[in-house]
Amino acid sequence: MKKWINTFLYGDKKTIFFIISVFCGTVATISFAVAAVMKLSLLYGAISVLVGVITGILLQNYTLQDKVDNFDSNEEKEKVTEALTLLSEPVIEETKKKEIEFRKPADQRKSEETIYDNYGEKELEQLFRKYKVKQEYRKIMIDSCACFRIRQCPAYIWKNKKCLSILLIEEKPRFLSIPLKEIKDIYYERGVLVKNKDDYEEMKKPSYIASLFSPYLPNYYEKIHEEQKRKYKNLYVIGPKLKVTNTSARNLFDILELEFSVEDKIMESTRISPYFKLAYKSNILLQDRVIDLEEYRQRIRMIVTAIAEDEEEYEFHRLIEQFVEAKLITAEYGDYYKEKRKEYHITAEEMLKNQTIRDGKIR
Repeated sequence: MKKWINTFLYGDKKTIFFIISVFCGTVATISFAVAAVMKLSLLYGAISVLVGVITGILLQNYTLQDKVDNFDSNEEKEKVTEALTLLSEPVIEETKKKEIEFRKPADQRKSEETIYDNYGEKELEQLFRKYKVKQEYRKIMIDSCACFRIRQCPAYIWKNKKCLSILLIEEKPRFLSIPLKEIKDIYYERGVLVKNKDDYEEMKKPSYIASLFSPYLPNYYEKIHEEQKRKYKNLYVIGPKLKVTNTSARNLFDILELEFSVEDKIMESTRISPYFKLAYKSNILLQDRVIDLEEYRQRIRMIVTAIAEDEEEYEFHRLIEQFVEAKLITAEYGDYYKEKRKEYHITAEEMLKNQTIRDGKIR
């Protein structure tokens, strides 16, 4: 330090300018570094690193010149210059590494930020009290609703006497109420094209809300369209075109207890049996994981029992074969139900005999 003061007091103009430059550069580097930390600013951080590098280069050049001047031989000067250059390279490289490390945490923080950061267990409890959420609530994931300006939003739903209440978990919570008279059925929307790669991006970031609602993200599947592989999802729609994911549909059915409506060629055909249509809709719910395999089997058993009681043997066998062909049941189950037909079937003679007994004609 004493040497620097003496040089500043008694040195030439060039030396004094050099010392002032180094001092100002050092102060500027520290100042911008402090500002970067306080304001979490990448710009200030970059300026701090840049000024620091320039100051270091100035200081290194001055030291280099001072050391080289101590040698008389040009060859010795070149050797020393080369050696000092090799020593300075790691310093510059280290400075670059520090610059990258300074920027990296900020980038990570930005990528991990989510609109649900303000939600925790206590905050949800307060919302439940504020909006009087019933204990019978269900969780759903709303894919979209144009009239309410909703897009890919987790929500809590519960039913009151005359309306469906919805608590939207957006950046700021929002409450909706839809009259039940406006919700007649739960409609099926098959094969919705996923246009954005960042579908449900916010829900894929770590947060308390994501941990609660991640099971309600949609199931995707791929198909070839125009020689390109595309991603699709199936949605369920109620009332004012409020669309929810397939994994949310079960909770929607539990709360609303409505009929499932599918609009396609099979359901619109007048040639296809109503029993086949019932099995077809149940199969859709199975494929979309709205019901499990055991529930599906129970529905099929009920449908087959109804066919056996209502239809003639020929029609019964024909419908069972259609079920197998459409892969609504396996061939093994088809054979099983054909064998069980005898338990369901009541011949015309037995019906007449039973009716006669009931009428008291045979004692």
